[in-house]
Amino acid sequence: MKYGLNPDKVKAFVHYQPTYYHFHVHFCHVLMESPSIQFEKAHSFSEIIQNIKLKSSYYQEVSLEYLIDEDHPLYQKYQTESSDF
Repeated sequence: MKYGLNPDKVKAFVHYQPTYYHFHVHFCHVLMESPSIQFEKAHSFSEIIQNIKLKSSYYQEVSLEYLIDEDHPLYQKYQTESSDF
C-alpha cells in the first residue's frame, strides 16, 4: 500500500541454509525471473506463514530439502562422509 503496489503483483520468498546461511525474505514482481527463486533454493513466504499457523512447531518437526551444486563445499563434505558407510 505504501508504494502503490497491487499485492497480487508481488511475490515473497525465503532463502535458508545452506544456500545463503541466514534467513531472509525477498519481495519482487511476480514476472521477475531469477535463479535465486528456484523451487529447490527458496520457499514461498505465504506457505511458511500458513505452515506456522497450522502448527507453530512445524519447522522444528519437518525436514527441509534443498539443492546444492556438486562444487559446493557442503556437497563435497557429504560425498566424503557418505562414502564411509
